[in-house]
Amino acid sequence: MTIDRIPDVLDSLVVATTQDQWVGRRRQTLSVAPLKLTAQLHDLPVIYVPEDKIEFSSWVPPPPFDVLSNNNILVTASFGRRIPQTCLRYFQRGRKLNVHPSLLPAYRGAAPIQHALLDGIGTTGTSIIEMEDGKGFDFGDIWAQQDLKIPPFSTYRSLEPELAKLGGRLLVQVLRQAKADANFAAIPQDHSLATKARLIKAEQSEIQWSSWDAERIERTHRAIGHQRPVFTTTPDKRRSRLQLLEMSVASENAQLPSLRVPGDAAYEPSDNSLRIKCANQTQLIVSVVKGENKSAVKVKEWWNGVPSVWLKDGVLKLGSSVPPP
Repeated sequence: MTIDRIPDVLDSLVVATTQDQWVGRRRQTLSVAPLKLTAQLHDLPVIYVPEDKIEFSSWVPPPPFDVLSNNNILVTASFGRRIPQTCLRYFQRGRKLNVHPSLLPAYRGAAPIQHALLDGIGTTGTSIIEMEDGKGFDFGDIWAQQDLKIPPFSTYRSLEPELAKLGGRLLVQVLRQAKADANFAAIPQDHSLATKARLIKAEQSEIQWSSWDAERIERTHRAIGHQRPVFTTTPDKRRSRLQLLEMSVASENAQLPSLRVPGDAAYEPSDNSLRIKCANQTQLIVSVVKGENKSAVKVKEWWNGVPSVWLKDGVLKLGSSVPPP
């Protein structure tokens, strides 16, 4: 939904985002914020917020937003930083809104979509909340919520845009209702029901074969594989990482009997896959892998390069608990 479709809600729109940054090993690539590119596409003015934490902590928005006015509205979505009081004080209640992709107070934090997928829940949603001074992230009163059923086998990349579209529609509904109804009010969150969605860390993507079943591994891949590909280690002296990039859960009648303990892996020529034994008598079917400092390849190509010393009766043992040969 673009600004030209909601003239009853907004007269003008200004985008606030981060400055362009040089990134990469030699800082030879200029990274431009996607929000800035969107603003340029729609000929919207852009202002920049400071990158420095100390500078941002006392940041004051530029004119005309540096004056308390009922006409100004602040909206954030996946901003990732706490808006300082020096900015919030210029926006009245009901005029400082955050779009959060969960049904708060569930999944407060930086990674609500990932944690919803990790937990395997069937329904998530979007919340429009008030940003309140000094209360931390995602604590504000709720102006509106709408749920969304999570389709089977959803990934972060498939679910995120659906929640974004839902959030955009819901935000416009809130703005219209606030304009039309003077008695429209937000509802406090029940903080006793709060759950956290902490930032995803690297160690969360290392597969624990003895305790993770195939369903959990596949679910983790769908939830965080876009940012932290799930991985295991091979039985060389360096414990080299092996990322698993495409996978599915093997049905019970498709399991290989030669795999006896979690972490056992073997090549299956019928579908050119790697079959891996997981916890709870489950098996994983992997079709694409990526070795450390190498390109992603089909399993058949990778298996052809597996040293024979790693194999015993055609079985490869994966995972950090396996001693090197």
